[in-house]
Amino acid sequence: MKKLLFFLFLGLVASVEASGNAVDITTHSYQKLLTVDKKGKKVITWGSVKKAVPGDTIKYVNSVKNNSDKTIENVSVKNKINPNLLYIPNSAKSSKPATVKFSVDGGKSFDLPKNLYVVKQGKKVPATYKDYNAIEWNINSIEANKSVNVEFQAKIK
Repeated sequence: MKKLLFFLFLGLVASVEASGNAVDITTHSYQKLLTVDKKGKKVITWGSVKKAVPGDTIKYVNSVKNNSDKTIENVSVKNKINPNLLYIPNSAKSSKPATVKFSVDGGKSFDLPKNLYVVKQGKKVPATYKDYNAIEWNINSIEANKSVNVEFQAKIK
């Protein structure tokens, strides 16, 4: 089962939308490592994912590169969150200003957390981070031949 989980979370799906421009996206994953420094203080670092098991935290970083000679605007980057992962609240970040939205319907629609609802036990209730199954970053612009990184963290269930 551990090997299966390892391959499932690496199979993260990322996509980028930018009208009529040459854009590349690469995704990297890093495992949260806890080490102890010379003074005995615990230090958190990020390293290559070698062996991950339930309870481990993984950081996913998408690097979006504008390969054109012009600035592109309104770039949308979407990541599905594997069902074996639990999104870590407030971990979605961007190296450039971006609006971050979430999905609770498998990526069909995205909205701000305050506007998301799910049905539980027949009642419509506000969604929580535990309900998120996809993330979208809307980046205002990426300059010519520049890259923007977007990232999030998730815990293996």
